[in-house]
Amino acid sequence: MYQPSIVLSEDYWQIDIKLPLQETETAAQKLANNECGNCRLALVGERPAIEVSLRGEPRQYFDADVVITEISEDKVAVMGPPLDPRNPVNVETVIQSLLALDPAYIVSPEDMVPSGRDLQWFIERYGVGYCLDNIAYGVTKL
Repeated sequence: MYQPSIVLSEDYWQIDIKLPLQETETAAQKLANNECGNCRLALVGERPAIEVSLRGEPRQYFDADVVITEISEDKVAVMGPPLDPRNPVNVETVIQSLLALDPAYIVSPEDMVPSGRDLQWFIERYGVGYCLDNIAYGVTKL
């Protein structure tokens, strides 16, 4: 069996979601990369959730189903505040930093720490219906 997962991101936070197990690695990759999308904050009744479209069908993930981490305070001090991508100067800063592999703007797994935030906090900050950035996917053989 293979465990596909997706990584969502917003500002300093990362949310990892494990998707349903798949029989083959190819099926797991296809689910996570091509058949998964529209990841948005939702309320199911009064329970905060992330709703993900899987093969066109909505599926909800609650606090117990996700892992929320954030960039450490030490790394944030080096990076500074998030850059607004609507500002062309910021876009150029990001491009130049990536091209130069500037360590100030490269976040490694060691820079991520467990977050005290929950999905209710994200809904209060960003609102119901807010779409989170799907930045990566992975597949683990079990």
